[in-house]
Amino acid sequence: MTIRRMKASDIGAIQAMAKDRILGSSTLETTLSPLLASAANPEVWVLEENSVILAYLILRLEGTEEEIDEIAVSKNEDRKGYGSRLMNAILRKAEETGVRKMFLEVRRSNAPAIAFYESFGFQCYRTRLHYYSDGEDALCYEKELIQ
Repeated sequence: MTIRRMKASDIGAIQAMAKDRILGSSTLETTLSPLLASAANPEVWVLEENSVILAYLILRLEGTEEEIDEIAVSKNEDRKGYGSRLMNAILRKAEETGVRKMFLEVRRSNAPAIAFYESFGFQCYRTRLHYYSDGEDALCYEKELIQ
C-alpha cells in the first residue's frame, strides 16, 4: 500500500470516485483542473494498492494552515481503514512541515464523516448556514497541530 501525490494519469480514477461518493464534489472535470492550476497551492494525495487508487484527499496549503477540501474512499472499499491511513499520513506530513492548524467543512447530515473527523481530534467551531447549493448547512471543523 502506497500513499503518494496524485499524477496526471490519476485524474480519471479520482473523478469517478468523487462522482460515486461525494454530493456536490469539487473534483468533477469542470473544477479539478482549474483547482490544480490555481495559486491556492492544492495538493492531491492518493492511497493505492497494486496500481489501484482506493482513496484520495485534496487539501490546500495557506501559510501555516491547511484546508481539507475532500477525502473519499472507493465505494467498494468502505470500512477497511483506507481513509484513516490516508488521514494519518496527511496529519503526520502536516506536523512535520510546520502546519499549525487544519480546517474542513462537512455537511450537517453526514454523520459518518463527522464521526470520522472527530475521531482525529477535529472540533466544530461554527456553522455556515445554507452553505451548499441545495441549502444544507456546513459544519466547520478545525484541528490544532502545533501549539
